[in-house]
Amino acid sequence: MNFQSLMDERLPVWTALSELFLDTELQEDDIARIVAVLARSPYSSREVEAILKNEVSPAFAANLLSIAGEWQPWPEAQVREIMERSIRMALSTNFFDRIRSSLKRRIIPPEWHRIAVQLV
Repeated sequence: MNFQSLMDERLPVWTALSELFLDTELQEDDIARIVAVLARSPYSSREVEAILKNEVSPAFAANLLSIAGEWQPWPEAQVREIMERSIRMALSTNFFDRIRSSLKRRIIPPEWHRIAVQLV
C-alpha cells in the first residue's frame, strides 16, 4: 500500500480520534459516533490504540495543553494537513525535526478508556 492510500484509509480514524483532544467534554453521542467510525475501520482495537498513541497524540496533544484550545472538531481536510506535517517531521532526516518529533507529548485522554471498552 502506498503512502497516499494509507493516508486515505487512516483519515477517518485520525479524524475520529482527534476529537479526544478537543478542549471540551465529550458527550455519550460523541463517544458512540467515534466508536462507530473506529469499528468500521479495518483496524483492530490494539491497532487503533497504537494509532492514537503514536500518530494522533503527537499531532494533537498540544491542544489539551493550550490555554485556549480548539473546542470544535477539526474538519477532515485540516486533520489530513496536521497529520501529514506531523508524519513528515517524524520521518524527516533533519536531526532537529526528529528530536522535536520524539519530544512531542503522547497524552492519552481519559475518554479513550470509554471508547476502548466498546471496541473489544
